[in-house]
Amino acid sequence: MNQHDLTCTDWTSRRRIWQRTHFTLGGMLIIAFIIASLSNPYFLTPYNLEIALTTFFVELAFITIAQTLVILVRGIDLSAGGMVALSAVTLGYAHTHGMNIWLAVAACIAVGVSCGLINGLLVTVFRTPPMIATLGSGLLYIGIAKGVTRGRPYTGFPEEFQVLAQGHLGPLPNQLVILIVFAAMAHVILSHTRFGRYIYAIGGNPVAARFSGIRVRTSVISLYAAGGLLAAMAGIIMTSRMMSAGPQLAIGIELASITAALLGGVSIMGGRGTIAGAMLGMLLITIARSGMTLSNIQNTVQQMTIAFLLLSAIAVDMMINKRKN
Repeated sequence: MNQHDLTCTDWTSRRRIWQRTHFTLGGMLIIAFIIASLSNPYFLTPYNLEIALTTFFVELAFITIAQTLVILVRGIDLSAGGMVALSAVTLGYAHTHGMNIWLAVAACIAVGVSCGLINGLLVTVFRTPPMIATLGSGLLYIGIAKGVTRGRPYTGFPEEFQVLAQGHLGPLPNQLVILIVFAAMAHVILSHTRFGRYIYAIGGNPVAARFSGIRVRTSVISLYAAGGLLAAMAGIIMTSRMMSAGPQLAIGIELASITAALLGGVSIMGGRGTIAGAMLGMLLITIARSGMTLSNIQNTVQQMTIAFLLLSAIAVDMMINKRKN
């Protein structure tokens, strides 16, 4: 078996999976949209739709892309909230101590990538199970963020920084434009590059991928580092939107991002899924959360709903994999 055999994807099979998964997801989106519209007359107002996109969708979508990348290679990242918090706190600390805001943004990104690299090294070099590695590192990152801030968020950011999350490029919010750029880049890498084919090969059979000459360890580390970059971007957008950076920014963000990825057809067993599908899954969660918020449904119930969607998505994925085998 050579490298070409492993990396050349069965496009017909993938197209069938895409059509079946996204037809179902499209139906769920329509149903959720109708229910949300009927339950509250304010749901369809331009103001609420923009709030839903910028508050519920964009920031979580960055983390959903990151989760998609690592799940494709049979990983998972439970440190996303910690990386968002530590990256944002780095931005706030650097700016508060006299650093130019854009240099502080660069420092924030560097910390996010470093955290992702640590996760990748734990998973590959030290062979720690991804769930354990990222759960532990996530607690470490949040602990550092809380220690630096002592529970008090950083404020006093300049107005030019506010434009990132509160400005507009034509009719589109700037943060949505930034997300589209990153999502498009991730899609192109996965669908149209050799590295993207390697990712699917690793997820499908990591042992065979290694024997075929693919640098599995380097590839997996790169994906976790990319996850750290995306977490830093989420932290930057959140900080710009609220003009505040603290350790509580992204508590519980992992649950929603994993749910969105799996709802979008990303297989928990690795090797199957797309960025577009994950974004559709995130859009479904956005519609559901926005509708429930407008209906004054408690956050606890919203979390339970997301957890139910996660369990349902895992159950469906396991049935699909069992049928394939």
